[in-house]
Formats: sequence, structure tokens, C-alpha cells
Amino acid sequence: MLDFNEMVIFVKVVEAQGFTAAATNLGLPKSTVSRKISELESRLGARLLQRTTRSVRPTELGALYYERCARLVTEAEEAERAISQCQEQPRGLLRITLPVDIGISIMSAVTREFMQQYPEIRLQVDISDRYVDLVGEGFDLAIRAGTLEDSTLVAHRLYTDRMLVCATPGYFKQRGIPRSPEDLKQHDCVVFSALRSSETLKFSRPRGEVVVEISGRIGINNLNAIRGVCLTGAGIGLLPELHCQDLIATGELVSVLDDWRVREGGIYAVYPSPRHLTPKVRAFITFLDRHFSNLPH
Repeated sequence: MLDFNEMVIFVKVVEAQGFTAAATNLGLPKSTVSRKISELESRLGARLLQRTTRSVRPTELGALYYERCARLVTEAEEAERAISQCQEQPRGLLRITLPVDIGISIMSAVTREFMQQYPEIRLQVDISDRYVDLVGEGFDLAIRAGTLEDSTLVAHRLYTDRMLVCATPGYFKQRGIPRSPEDLKQHDCVVFSALRSSETLKFSRPRGEVVVEISGRIGINNLNAIRGVCLTGAGIGLLPELHCQDLIATGELVSVLDDWRVREGGIYAVYPSPRHLTPKVRAFITFLDRHFSNLPH
């Protein structure tokens, strides 16, 4: 049976031109090195080394065997060095998948700085709302929002994203500002749905809860599209803070009922296993942690 250890020992003996030096280089007893060479020659049925009092030289067959084995040993050593380097320094191809609603905003915010910080990482990003099998499709990491289904995947919470009730200043000037959740019944609301024109929401605060059914003539199943419609002044939308905080800061949108909480959700980094987590994945998760910690909560 092929014994790769015998090959390695043989190559090191030839290169060191002696058993003692090879044993020292390998960190093995000289007796073990000598025994392995004898077993190798016995298995092959050929004398591979010519021993003298001063040195060890390969025979003609030994030189042929060394030439072939040395290439294999070198490739194996290079493979181990490559793995070791990858375990120490973030590098290589990092494949990430994100849903459309948050994927564009997150990647637009972090990509440039991350790539500058980690020049040896190549990034491949899939932004779609389809179901992605991380393991089966070879993805390193997924970013997910909302309530996660039970699975064998590991979920690391990055951010708690609260929902804000938003519209343009022009809309509120024309229709009035709602002072309570019940007031939303009198407004045109952009509903998060392509199948129905109403949505039931639970608003809560320390003094109690209120359940309100909001309705409107526009139903959309994409948060980016809801944001765009709200910017036209067509109605009030319920938007994640990440989707509207920039527009609120510039005054293009105004949030109301801020003392109420409604439908908070988490944003998570999801990956197959915490064991053998590669430096490139760990680096991206740490980077996202730092990015989200600098956002208002």
C-alpha cells in the first residue's frame, strides 16, 4: 500500500544526504528514518540509496523515484502552506447572498471600505429574494432580515431595525399629521403587500398596545419601491430605519408616532457552522458589527 510518509522521509534523506540530518530536519529519531527507508525499499523490491561512511546517495532507481516523489512532496507542502496562510490572513473569494430590500443599501455602504481594508479578498455578491442553499450553492455567508426560521445554520445578530411611519412634509401638510396609531385609518397608507389593500399592525409603548388596520390603494411587496412611492407624496409608508434614516436626515421624509414601536426586526449574518470559520468570513462579520454599531438605534 502506498505510504506517503515513506516518500517524504525518502525525499528528505536524499536532500540531506544522510539519515542523521534528515531525522533532525523531520524531528524524528534516526532509527525511525532508517526503518522507514528499509520498509520502502522492501515494499518496492529495489535498492534506492547507496550508503557510504560519509554520505547517502540515490541509486539509479532511487534518483528516478526521487524525481517523481520530490514533485509530490513539494506540491503537498505548498498546499499546506496555502491552507495555513488562508487560516491566518483574510484572503480569497468571499461569496455572500442578501435579499433585495437590504442588500443594495448594505453593500453600497460597506463595500468600498471593506475592500480597501482587506485587499486580498475578492467579493462575489448575490442580491435576490430567492431561497439560497448556502452549502449546496457554495456561499460563505448570508445576510437575512426579520424573523428567522429554525435551521441548522448559525445566526449572528448584527442590528435591531425598528420600523418608522414616514411620509413627505408635503403629504403631512396636505393631509395632517397623525397623532395616534388610530389616526392612520384616515390616511392613504402604502401597504407592504402585492395581494391585499390592508395590513394589521400592532403598535406598542410602555403605557399599552394598540392594534390598527391600515389600508390604502397601493400595495407593494418591496421596501425600496415603498420608499420610492412615499417620496412622491402618494401616502404614508412603514419603513425600516435603515431604509429611511438618510431621507429623514435630509428632510425629504418625516417620521411620526416615534414614541410607538411597531414590528421591530433583526438583521443577521447567517453561516453554516461556527467550526473552522474562515478568516475572510470572520473579518466580514466583524466589519459589519462595527458598521451597524455606528448606526443610530
